[in-house]
Amino acid sequence: MSAVLVELHSVKPTPRLFALILAPAAVIAAEAVLYNRVSEASITLTAIVLGMVFGSRVLAELNAKYFDKLVFKREFSKPVWEGGEVAVSVVVENPTPVPFTRISMIDKYPQLFKLVRGVHSASTILTPKSTFKYTYVVKPVFGKHDFQGIEVVVSDPLKLFNFKAIVNPAENTVKVKPKPLPLPAKLAGPPVERGLGLGRTRVRGYGQEFYGIREYYPGDDYRFIDWKSLARTGKLYVKVFEREANLSVVFVVDASQNSMR
Repeated sequence: MSAVLVELHSVKPTPRLFALILAPAAVIAAEAVLYNRVSEASITLTAIVLGMVFGSRVLAELNAKYFDKLVFKREFSKPVWEGGEVAVSVVVENPTPVPFTRISMIDKYPQLFKLVRGVHSASTILTPKSTFKYTYVVKPVFGKHDFQGIEVVVSDPLKLFNFKAIVNPAENTVKVKPKPLPLPAKLAGPPVERGLGLGRTRVRGYGQEFYGIREYYPGDDYRFIDWKSLARTGKLYVKVFEREANLSVVFVVDASQNSMR
């Protein structure tokens, strides 16, 4: 099973079962009260109903036993871009010899996604050795998103019994890339270099940004003497600053298709 079985509930009766049993019971009770007897037709009807209930229960229990053999997959159309549309396909395969006469699925896509086409739920009959697939389309948003699993309800053909499960296919994470923008025409030409103004460099000299202090040497500008260091150590020190200079910066952007994968 290419999915994690998160939850699997036991087989339970549905309200339809009680309605089905109540009908022949009411007929038998009415005949017993009115005619002081029970007709053969009522007995036959009751036997048929009990047989239907027994068969439905057996099939539901058999489906629950083989449920973990089902293969659930989720597929995404690619590439996945912000603002685009993503086709999400849910695939379920029945490799067992047991038929699943009614299986309903609801795929819980991320809340930030918007459903634009199709439906994210489906019901089908899975015959032995068969595969079923349904697809819906959502509009994603940028980022990494996780699907919350697939809610599954399996019941017999008459819907007298059912059980619920939640499966989480391995393909439960989708990465939505930012929407690529066309390169402006003025940037599509050959690369150029131009001065981008003053900026800090790691070269010592005259400037605004403090770099450190060093010992005074004859010929140093007395305006940069650090008088606090002189008072503290008794030695002459001068302040050193980072020199401001023109910086040349070149941006290289890889706009090929391979870079956007």
